[in-house]
Amino acid sequence: YEPDKLAPLKKVDPDAFEGRFRFLMSWEEKPKTISFQVFDRRERKQLKRLDGVLKEAIQLQKQGELELTPAEKREYKFLKLLFQHKQHDAGDGWFHIGGEPRTQLLDELTGLEELGHHKDNTRIYFAYTPLRLVLSVNASMAGNVLVSFHWHVDEPYPDVFPLEEVQLLGRALPWGYYKNTLFPLAHTLRYLPTYLTRSTFYDVRDAEGGKFVFEELPKIRHHVEVEQAEVIEKAFLEQEPPKKRLIVRRPEKHVVRAELEFDYEGTKVEYSKGHEAPYVTVTNKKTETIYWLKRDKKVEDKSYAYLQNLGLEPMQTNHLEAQGDAAIDFISYGCPKLLKHKWFLDITDEIQDLTAADYPLKIRGNLDFSSESVDEFTLTVACGIGTDSVEIDRVQDAFVSGRKYIHLENHGWAEIPLKEILQFNQTLNAFDKVNVGQDTYKIKTFQAGLISELQSQCRWSMW
Repeated sequence: YEPDKLAPLKKVDPDAFEGRFRFLMSWEEKPKTISFQVFDRRERKQLKRLDGVLKEAIQLQKQGELELTPAEKREYKFLKLLFQHKQHDAGDGWFHIGGEPRTQLLDELTGLEELGHHKDNTRIYFAYTPLRLVLSVNASMAGNVLVSFHWHVDEPYPDVFPLEEVQLLGRALPWGYYKNTLFPLAHTLRYLPTYLTRSTFYDVRDAEGGKFVFEELPKIRHHVEVEQAEVIEKAFLEQEPPKKRLIVRRPEKHVVRAELEFDYEGTKVEYSKGHEAPYVTVTNKKTETIYWLKRDKKVEDKSYAYLQNLGLEPMQTNHLEAQGDAAIDFISYGCPKLLKHKWFLDITDEIQDLTAADYPLKIRGNLDFSSESVDEFTLTVACGIGTDSVEIDRVQDAFVSGRKYIHLENHGWAEIPLKEILQFNQTLNAFDKVNVGQDTYKIKTFQAGLISELQSQCRWSMW
């Protein structure tokens, strides 16, 4: 008898063992099952059925004719479990165990005196130190996540085995076979993604790298040990919010179009309304490393909404647009607000002529008492800023048509003082007056008391 080999059955001396039976084991006969063959050394034959030998033992024990050795007691206990949990008995000498009972039977294997592998009769030994499954995670210069699984054993001396070199008795079973030895496993593959565990090494490519780092890796940590490179650890550090970036163009004379982007540590990402990849691959040019950041959708959506509050209308993708008065508002008041909040503005076209005037439009009144008639005076009204003037009728036509601004040659776009003009017209209509020209009226002197009401509404000059 050779200790490292199970000798052929016909050459085995039954007196060399305390036990009676010899077991051969396979986990490859049927999917998701563990299978056994049982040989009776005393009778020198393979057992096709188990009920006969079990009944015989029970009967002999009742008669007091059977005294079992410790090894035989363990063997009969195992045979009883095998009989209770075996699947359909085909009578071919194979006893198949599936499902949860596999764990119970595997725990009893260590008590068997002679256990071998069915393919070559190689004796199976048992290790007491479990194998630890360790996942190593790194990144390549191409931006792929490099994943590798290895089994680690600490005693009797440290060693490392590639994932596929340890044959698993099942993804959910805590036992693995390596070089004639059954090892207990500290971790199983039950909760790990199947695509990762087909081989020792696996590359997670492109955008899937961010998904793996942020979504799958935290779950995997609960089931195996993880060793990760510094570049992977960086992904889990608290990151700064993205920098907001707006590209402003002028496709038409009175149209402003903006493109919203975000800068994640040097990587520019266009705003998207849909469910785009929520991760960004970042390249650090100084250290020549690649890592991943998680997009901050709350910041992105809030920024997009803020631009709409500033008067920009949504378009397709990451574009927004403002036309007419809204374009003037955005350039004059929206852009300064964005700069105040540390947005980066990239204005590619000339927009200076779309800015609002520094001062609002004012109503001007001119009183002329030089008329030959002593009982009347002349009132002339207009609008303007500085030396620029515009007829009040033209201003009224503009705001009646819905315009907010009117253009002055030397001051650009002046805001129409709608409230002041409405009050001025209401007061002016209270006068008994005669229109004698463009925005010019003859008014009786006895109504001069109403002039004080107009003085608070316009800038006056008198002669």
